[in-house]
Amino acid sequence: MSKSEIEWIDTKMEKETIDIIATHPPETSKNRNNKKILKVYDELFYQADYVLKKHGKMVLINKTNKEIIPIAKKNNFIYSRIHKIFQGKEEYVLTEFMKNANL
Repeated sequence: MSKSEIEWIDTKMEKETIDIIATHPPETSKNRNNKKILKVYDELFYQADYVLKKHGKMVLINKTNKEIIPIAKKNNFIYSRIHKIFQGKEEYVLTEFMKNANL
């Protein structure tokens, strides 16, 4: 278990040694620099591809996954499950991604 800056994941962990990553990345919104957030998503999947084992998984929780899924596909990940969950009345999407072992 670790809390690290995304850019440093590959230097703190060895290649293909992690089974699962669970995280709540920043959300896109009208009041944020969405280009920066999309770059964070891209870097997250890039780093995850390096540290996750061949059949490793990454689970993300966000209010929406519409921006995340295309970035995941670009970085060799496919989504395997999607769950809707609630925190009080607030709805979130829990999306499970797997490394695409066929590539």
